[in-house]
Amino acid sequence: MAVKYGSIIIYSVGHQPQSVQNLFCKKFMGQETSAQKGKYRYRRRGFLDYIPYHRFIRGVLLVRSKDSARVSRQIREFGGNVHVRKVVLTRRDIRDLGLDIA
Repeated sequence: MAVKYGSIIIYSVGHQPQSVQNLFCKKFMGQETSAQKGKYRYRRRGFLDYIPYHRFIRGVLLVRSKDSARVSRQIREFGGNVHVRKVVLTRRDIRDLGLDIA
């Protein structure tokens, strides 16, 4: 099996005002919401709903190498601090990111 690479992204927006942090979470990760006192429930999609990723803990994502620039740019638009590193993917990572289709 050939070695495949991905990118690990470590980010923080904690130094921003709370209103910016809330907006970032909604736009970046999406939001579960409801209307009519819970009668209608739905999900507002965020940026991460459109790309494959694996979230380890708060502020740490594993993405495909080709998506790392887009993800970093999205975080920086909200004034976040971003660190990106290239990593070797495990079999599970390859499956989670949809790279096993060859």
